[in-house]
Formats: sequence, C-alpha cells, structure tokens
Amino acid sequence: MNRIALIVLSFFLSTNLLAQVSGSRVYTFLNLPQSAREAALGGASMAHRDGGLQTALSNPALLDARADGSFGLLFSPFIAGMNYGNVTYAKETKALGTVAASMQFFSYGKFTEADETGVQLGEFSAADYALSFMNSRKLSDQIQMGVAAKFIYSSLQDVQSFGFAFDVGASYAGADSAFYFSALVKNVGSQIVPYQNGEFNNLPLDVQLAISRKVAKAPFRVMAAATSLQRWDLRHDYQLTADQAEARFNLDMLMRHFVLGLEFVPSNKFNLRLGYNYRRQRELQLDDRTGAAGFSGGLEFKTKKYSFSYGFARYHLSSTSHHLNLILNFKEFKRRTENS
Repeated sequence: MNRIALIVLSFFLSTNLLAQVSGSRVYTFLNLPQSAREAALGGASMAHRDGGLQTALSNPALLDARADGSFGLLFSPFIAGMNYGNVTYAKETKALGTVAASMQFFSYGKFTEADETGVQLGEFSAADYALSFMNSRKLSDQIQMGVAAKFIYSSLQDVQSFGFAFDVGASYAGADSAFYFSALVKNVGSQIVPYQNGEFNNLPLDVQLAISRKVAKAPFRVMAAATSLQRWDLRHDYQLTADQAEARFNLDMLMRHFVLGLEFVPSNKFNLRLGYNYRRQRELQLDDRTGAAGFSGGLEFKTKKYSFSYGFARYHLSSTSHHLNLILNFKEFKRRTENS
C-alpha cells in the first residue's frame, strides 16, 4: 500500500504542479548543490546509486542501507560574502527502511539598515533554513523510490516566512550496476506563511532526469542530467533579440537543460570530478568574455570510516563557489572500537 501511495503521489504532483513556473519564486536556496560532489558535477541531481549521503541529498531515491550510521557536514563559502551548508544523519530501520534527517541553512550575511534619508540605523541579517526528512524504499532489485519532506523557515530583516515542500525521486540500476537512471520532481510545495499577507509566491520547482554510465574497462564514469523540464524556454528576455524571442526551437534552448559530468575513479578511495553547466555559462558569461563560467570540478578521498570531498563551481569571471564535505561512518567507528 505504501508503494502504491508513493507512486500515485509522485504522478499527481508531477502532472498538476508543473505549471508553476512564472512569477516570483521564493526559497531558491533549495536548488543549490547540497554536496561537494553535486557541485563538482555541475549542480544537477545524480543518477549513480552508491548509497552515500552526497547522492542521497541530490535525490532521496539514491539513499540506501549503505548510508546507515553516516553523519555528514557540508560548508560552502559561497559568493559575495554569503555561505551555506547542511548537517545530515542517516539510519537504517526495520519499519521504514533507510531514513535520514538534514538541517540546511543559507546565510546572506550582514546588511546596513538605513532610513530614506541615508541615516544608518544599525545592521541586520538574513538567512534561510530547511529541515528535511528523507525515506527510501526498494520496489525491486533494480528500482528504488524515495521522498524528502522539507520544512522551511526564512528570515529577511524583520519579515519571516514559513513553507513546506518535498521531493519525489525514482532510481533504476542496470543489472550490471554500470548503468543508472534517475528521475526527480523537486521542491513541490507552497508557502504556508508568506512574507507579506496574501502575497504567495511559487517555490523553485525543478523536474530532472539523469543517467550515469561506467565506461567498460576504464576508470571513468560519464553522467548527464536534464534539468528544469517543466519549462521549455529557459532564456531571459533581456538577452534576446526580436528574432531570437520569436524562435520556438534551437540548439541553445535545448542545451540550457543539460548538465554534463565526468568522474575519474582509479580506485575506491580516490576520484576526480569535472562538470559543465551550459545554462550557467550562457546566463553568467560576459558579452565579450566567456571565461570559465559554467565549469566545475572537485575530488574525493575515502576510507571505510570517513570521506572528504571538495568541489568548486565557476559562476562568473569574478565568482567561484567552494564546497567542503566531511562524512563520518559512525557504524564503522563503532565496529572498530568493539573489535579493538
């Protein structure tokens, strides 16, 4: 019964709420990469199911029993003095399968408050928070589904807002565990208490598909994700000429949906990552200089007890975000202590 309810819920939400793409959006911090791995691979959800917290935060359907007892920390010195991160813990249970909880924050920093004449009145801060609960279940040896419920609180100077959202994901693993496919409907929900009475805004809904393939007899894994599938034309009007605005299809429109990634995995203890986000490059490059906007990369060191990951993403000629991930396997620490 639980499986049927989850499937029906996924279908209902993905078909009835896709229209919410226009107008102002709130809680856009929810679409930021929540792991160093995700950031390094271009910022989209992943398909590879390794059971770790980094993939689970990308898509709840990628969470499984291998994350049991894992505790993760992410910190990202973002851009323009902003920073964000999360704290996550996963546990395997008999009744619910694999569950996880995560506290996510985004700090916009300090601001100077002034009146209309320019007289400074002091300082104020602004921040967003989301408390998430994730659960995943196997439907078969190859298919897994997951859901994440998010309780959101936002404080911007002297106004606050509360909201609720959830993600619904599905994952398919090929028989040889070399090919993976995943689907994700992300940030379905609503403001419960808006910033201003009666003025409700849309959440940053995102529908994504992703694939991953291990190259045969080579230490490489290639990945591709299609994002923002609820909306075809992702271009901004201010960037378009009249002729471009009238176009209904071209290669630029198509490529804005795609994020590409590559992992070099010479061993199970170390890997390197590269990513390319075409839409990010097109939106944030300068008119006369492309630079490295849209490119990203990172690395990971892993043992049975912990893993450390670093990821960076180039947003602009003057802006690069950095992401630091530490994941501890408490279950492995306990086992080593008991055997010593």
